[in-house]
Formats: sequence, structure tokens, C-alpha cells
Amino acid sequence: MLSTNKQHLHPIGGLCYYLTPPESFQDMLTKYIHTLLYIVFMLGSCAYFSRIWIDIPGQSAKDVARQLKEQ
Repeated sequence: MLSTNKQHLHPIGGLCYYLTPPESFQDMLTKYIHTLLYIVFMLGSCAYFSRIWIDIPGQSAKDVARQLKEQ
């Protein structure tokens, strides 16, 4: 569901609503479940992608330690 505004569209329900940032500081305080789910989603996404970013090219801590021992 989308709410129309003269400037842009705003989700008003569903998964997209919870994955978009709160509109203002007041929204953060009044819609605390939305804020909490957004923060958890963002932190989880960042942690997941940073882990993938390290593991895919073979530059994990174990790989680097093994390369240093081989030198």
C-alpha cells in the first residue's frame, strides 16, 4: 500500500513499510516498533554483507594468518 504525496510515495503497510527509515525524529519516538525493526534490519544486513565481503575473496582472518605463516 502506498500513500501519495506531492513529492513522493510513502509505504503505509506491509514489508516495505518496515524496511524504510522513519520519516522524522517524532516518527522514531511514536512508531517504536517500526524504528526497532528498521534498525535490526539495517544492522543485520550490514553484518551479513560484511561477512560475505570478507569470505568470498578468500581474505578471512584464517586465510591471512595461513598466508603469513607460509611466508
